[in-house]
Amino acid sequence: MFKMFQDEYMKMGDCTIFKVSKSDTIIEYKVKYWQKTQEHLVKYEASTTNVQCSCMKFIFVGILCVHALKVLDKKNIKILPTHYILKRWTQDAKVGSIKNYHGVDIKGNAQESLGKRYSHLCHNFREVSILAAESEIM
Repeated sequence: MFKMFQDEYMKMGDCTIFKVSKSDTIIEYKVKYWQKTQEHLVKYEASTTNVQCSCMKFIFVGILCVHALKVLDKKNIKILPTHYILKRWTQDAKVGSIKNYHGVDIKGNAQESLGKRYSHLCHNFREVSILAAESEIM
């Protein structure tokens, strides 16, 4: 993941940025990578340091795209806002509570909880398989 982020960061020098519009709270920029013809619209909200890019890389992949990084750089934000560092990419990704498939916290050992869930899923799968085998509709 770090390598992917580093690649995006290194591309910033090859981007051009133009201010498109400005409202009370949001500034819109068009950002274009030099090797591509497509421009991306990036919205920046200064009060929350939120950036939202039309390529939606952060939503789909979980890392900021070069377009969003370019806007943060333009606004002189040199430290990545913490809300863009997802827990799943940190060393503490496995630390925290364990939840069952209903979203309820499970107390106890992680391996024990996984074993219980596996057992429950096997039982459910067996029940569905029996119903499917007995069904005449194919």
